[in-house]
Amino acid sequence: VKFSDTKKIRRGELDPTPDEKKQIRALYDAEVRFVDDQIGRLIRSMKRRGLLDDTWIMITADHGEEVFDHGGFDHGHRYEDEVTRVPLIVRAPGGKWAAGKRITTSVRHIDVMPTILEWFDKPLPKHIEGESLMPLITTSDQMNRPAYMECNLFAGQQTAWFDGRYKFIKPRKKKNKPFMYDLLKDPKELTKLREDHPKFEVLHKQLLAHRKKLRKEAKKYRSKPRATKDMSDELEKSLKALG
Repeated sequence: VKFSDTKKIRRGELDPTPDEKKQIRALYDAEVRFVDDQIGRLIRSMKRRGLLDDTWIMITADHGEEVFDHGGFDHGHRYEDEVTRVPLIVRAPGGKWAAGKRITTSVRHIDVMPTILEWFDKPLPKHIEGESLMPLITTSDQMNRPAYMECNLFAGQQTAWFDGRYKFIKPRKKKNKPFMYDLLKDPKELTKLREDHPKFEVLHKQLLAHRKKLRKEAKKYRSKPRATKDMSDELEKSLKALG
């Protein structure tokens, strides 16, 4: 079956048929259902053991998957929502407050750690960029939190900036011009907006300013990697696989 070679599909060397794409989507949906079932098993077990009323639960994902939504496959080379919009589910011990509340504004993975630290009354390190989600959970505060994205897994270095409505994407190669989406009017990201849009340069400047800020901060913690003789071949392979 030709779509079994995912690397060739990712590189555009294979183009699965409509029926094959349908099957690939079904397989991915099955994986999602499997994970959902396992989370259910865990929750039921915690409830039986009397642990649920004394446990904070947070469920999220590191990324989504592009299953030919924008012509590509897999993840690690695009910033459209099928890859970057992931679930974030929070449950307080016993589900005693904010049950069923849905936050529609944008939040980030970098907000997860500050949230956990606030739960346990721990101080937030000064260099941490994220913010606790507790104000969004416990109050009517619904402000969007701008999100910066950076990736060089499969398609070369790319960066993106999302302000809660507009998503600005800047490819690494100069021949590939930046573009943006208006997710309020175009939630499926079907229409690329270019330089003539009034928000284009605004988001471009915000992206560059944030990247400059990150580089400045990173210099404070930069150090030369030290070799170690204790690293096993298996560990080295695992680290290389993670990039």
